[in-house]
Amino acid sequence: MGPVLNVMGPLSPNNIPATVERISSYFSGQTVVNAIFSSYNESVASEFRENGIEPVFVGDAMGAGQAKFLLKLLVSRRSYDLIHVFGGIVHTPVPQLLSSMTGDPVVTRFNGYNNPSDKFFLVSAKLFENELLKRSDAMVFNSYYQMFDILREHGRTPGQKHHVIAPGIDKSAFAPAFKDEVDSLRESLGIPSDAFVIGTCQTPRPVKQPRKALDIVSKLNPLEGRDVHLVFVGDSDHLPKYKRYGDDIGVTENVHWVGRQPNSELSLWYSMFDVTFLTSSAESFGMCISESYLCETPCVAFMVGGMADQIQHGETGWLVRPDDTDRMTDRIADLLTNDHQRRTFGENGREYVLDRFTLSEVADQYRSLTNSLLTP
Repeated sequence: MGPVLNVMGPLSPNNIPATVERISSYFSGQTVVNAIFSSYNESVASEFRENGIEPVFVGDAMGAGQAKFLLKLLVSRRSYDLIHVFGGIVHTPVPQLLSSMTGDPVVTRFNGYNNPSDKFFLVSAKLFENELLKRSDAMVFNSYYQMFDILREHGRTPGQKHHVIAPGIDKSAFAPAFKDEVDSLRESLGIPSDAFVIGTCQTPRPVKQPRKALDIVSKLNPLEGRDVHLVFVGDSDHLPKYKRYGDDIGVTENVHWVGRQPNSELSLWYSMFDVTFLTSSAESFGMCISESYLCETPCVAFMVGGMADQIQHGETGWLVRPDDTDRMTDRIADLLTNDHQRRTFGENGREYVLDRFTLSEVADQYRSLTNSLLTP
């Protein structure tokens, strides 16, 4: 297979390493030109170059940058075997226009839910999203839930062009931490040695429903005479209002807001959690679940997005009807007070992720898909 043009939107700082690694794995051994619809970012550029991918920063996807980039591609007459749209950029017509002019096949990966707050941009994004669904030669979704949700919104049903392929996780980056390291981390946070620890790793914002996480730790305390502490890994501009809510319901002493943590240190945090849980109202995949499982920590989550793909109900964790915080509280309590089940779920979860969601497994699925498009 020849050169690949990958088209994508801007990257948040905590997603840079994982995104670069995924694109490198999807198209391993191939020449990739990476068009990024954002202003120049040295951190992003250097990360891609270190992985043998040349980044091209195009500018604002809704501005003149896309027109200039399209013209440059046409003038250069460089041919690509494949155009790959990597989520977050469904609001640009460049891939469709280029494909219509060159005949190159387009694969669109829908990485998340595109929900701009501004009504004009929301309508525009949905129009372009529909065009991608209409014109792409293949569409890749993170989870079955996401696929059905997006297709239903546009009045479509799953067909041969629609594929579910997980984002992929680097299995070497996550593993159970040593007990002495976990004990040291607990001590640094002032968590008593006999306390239960539940944790969540997310960017706190409305769709993640952090208030429900705080409500759950309030309902859990005390549990069989022991404190339950909540560790919140992640940061955002919304954080102050969630901290105030924690103050209002009286859980401040049992909640630890530790901010964004380096990817290289996440294994230690997951290993400290007795249970990882997610209260999101929507997720395209929810990578923190697979990350937690690789550290052998069981998970509980509302049954949205990729939760049903990752959590095997009653075998690796528990799925709960969306927004049923009482039931989620009960499920977490059951795991906290059952050491054998907690260990079994965690071990089963690690095996399940290793079998289905590693980067090597995902790369094989991508190769199979792209080869099918390029075979006459």
